[in-house]
Amino acid sequence: MGGESVVHDSDYTQQVLNFRLDHADEEGWQGKLQFGRSLDDSEMFADGVSDGKFDTTRFQLNGQLDWPVSGQHLLTAGSDYSKESVDSSVTYDIDERSNLGVFLQWQGIYGAQNFVAGTRIDDNEQFGMHTTGNVDYALDLISGHRLNMGYGTAFKSPSFNDLYYPGFGTPTLDVETSSSFEIGLSGESYRGHWSIRGFQTRIEDLIGYDPVTWASVNVDKARINGFEFEWDGLVRAGLLKNWEMGTSLTLSDPIDRSTNNQLPRRSKEVIQLDLDRQHRSSRYGLNLQYHGTRYDDKANSSRLDSYALIHGYFVYELNRSWAIKTEVNNLLDEVYATAKNFREPGRVWFLRLQYQAEK
Repeated sequence: MGGESVVHDSDYTQQVLNFRLDHADEEGWQGKLQFGRSLDDSEMFADGVSDGKFDTTRFQLNGQLDWPVSGQHLLTAGSDYSKESVDSSVTYDIDERSNLGVFLQWQGIYGAQNFVAGTRIDDNEQFGMHTTGNVDYALDLISGHRLNMGYGTAFKSPSFNDLYYPGFGTPTLDVETSSSFEIGLSGESYRGHWSIRGFQTRIEDLIGYDPVTWASVNVDKARINGFEFEWDGLVRAGLLKNWEMGTSLTLSDPIDRSTNNQLPRRSKEVIQLDLDRQHRSSRYGLNLQYHGTRYDDKANSSRLDSYALIHGYFVYELNRSWAIKTEVNNLLDEVYATAKNFREPGRVWFLRLQYQAEK
């Protein structure tokens, strides 16, 4: 007789709390203080018996100050602090870490030219010091057109899930670093605003997932070349008259530079369409998405099908402070997967009560 199969299941709970305070004075100073706390609890089961738990908690505090030096210059300075901890049925060498970041940015306008330069320093308790920065330039052309270009660097530390999640984590993961360059053109027309841009991102030690070993991995060197077109405006005629519309098309070539294969779980084509309408105290809309085919593995031997989704929402404002919002994700209950053997949720409903203090 063959052995009985084991039924695997999991329970997952997520709690998020955010608080934000904004202040502005008559001289143009603007300040922002934000506090956040999130809790992710997961427990795995085998035939109904607990097979392990993995809980992560994240606390974050952000502060930012905008200072208009003159009518043509703006300085932004700030700091953020985060602390993460993990509680698991497995004991780890590191179960808590913090990150302190400070940043400074300058924006200036000289006639038709716009400049932005910024830098950021992060002190990560687990992965050390990292310095990143960005420079951007824009030139206002005739007839409302603008030429944009920019360069920036970034780093990303592995999450506790990447490092330690039972059966999937890899404690030896390195920090992911990247540099990006983009150039684009934008403009205004009678029917709306449009923009086109080309971009290239080079990544070292990209944090990914290997379905063969069922573990998080670093991709040594990766490159993403791409093109993006966006348009948004108000529809002025036809069936969708007076609807706000936004659409985007992204074509990219995500490559693992060591093999020249497509990066796993990244599609080359993404299309989005947003439709929104305000009617008296109600606001409602649809979001349509298309994601092209992708591969689940580094060898590009396991293909994942393309898919299309429709999401919807409806908001009713009870008064100036309170509103009720209902959302439906995957309205048509599409069956799809972004990873092999892991089906994404079907139709999901959300009901929210929202409060916003009057200014």
